[in-house]
Amino acid sequence: MVAVTVPVRAPLAVVEAVLERLTYVNEETGYTVARVATDRGGDLSTVVGALLGAQPGESLRLHGRWSSHPKYGRQFEVDSYTTVLP
Repeated sequence: MVAVTVPVRAPLAVVEAVLERLTYVNEETGYTVARVATDRGGDLSTVVGALLGAQPGESLRLHGRWSSHPKYGRQFEVDSYTTVLP
């Protein structure tokens, strides 16, 4: 019998944050690497995913999962997002 290892994905999470800066944006696919400030304070967090149209200074509600990239460390993988009005 062969054991099959299925990677376990982190549970879905919702993060509310202010988009501080865009590190990388692919205009064709919308794939974005950005830095956000959360209400927990401290260092900025990295978010990755399709953030087409998001601009620095906007408040965002991000839906996705936390992960750990082997090279870039802890980051939030965005499945979807909405802009939160003030």
